[in-house]
Amino acid sequence: MSDYSRQEFSNHDNVIQLLNVIKARNDVDIYLVFEFMDTDLHAVVKAKILKPIHVQYIMYQVSGRGSGTSE
Repeated sequence: MSDYSRQEFSNHDNVIQLLNVIKARNDVDIYLVFEFMDTDLHAVVKAKILKPIHVQYIMYQVSGRGSGTSE
């Protein structure tokens, strides 16, 4: 994702912010620190409040086709 794309969504209400990236001591892993969210996708799915169009959109995003990074 280009810097322009990241800036375009940086203040969007539906996009959580990446606050920090921390390199692990093992030099292999990294930790991504995001802003706090009151809920998560698991809780939303479990509550059964999603309409079929929401599920379709989530599956599209999870599959990587909506990320802009797959080729």
